Amino acid sequence: MSTTTIDVATLKAWLEADQALLVDVREPAENTAKRIAGATLVPLGAVRAEAMPALGGRKLVVHCAKGGRGEVARARLQAQMPGAEIYNLGGGIEAWESAGQLVLKSTGGAYALDLRVQMAIGVLVLVAVLLGMVIGRGYHFW
Repeated sequence: MSTTTIDVATLKAWLEADQALLVDVREPAENTAKRIAGATLVPLGAVRAEAMPALGGRKLVVHCAKGGRGEVARARLQAQMPGAEIYNLGGGIEAWESAGQLVLKSTGGAYALDLRVQMAIGVLVLVAVLLGMVIGRGYHFW
């Protein structure tokens, strides 16, 4: 683990001591489905120094689902805020949840955008296959 990546225990201690501010860089649908209490949502596409909440002398910790987008956000912010202490939560919200920490979950059945796109593609393929079977019965191409 690099010095810019922290683990769940470190983040938990910093949050309990009010030494860190947590920012979620996932998409809004992901945040709606599952989130860490107290985290501020700033999707990766909107991550820039001006979009960050006031640190008030605290460290800034970013997180995503598994850590990849969080590291992109951390590097981007570090370039824009060279004097700030900025960290990425290693393993993201999945590591937080796996460690037994509190995760707020939606009961509304919100799906992440990628899952909705995959479901729509599946429905379209199914409709195309069924139409092909129905329409193609009267035609022989051999």
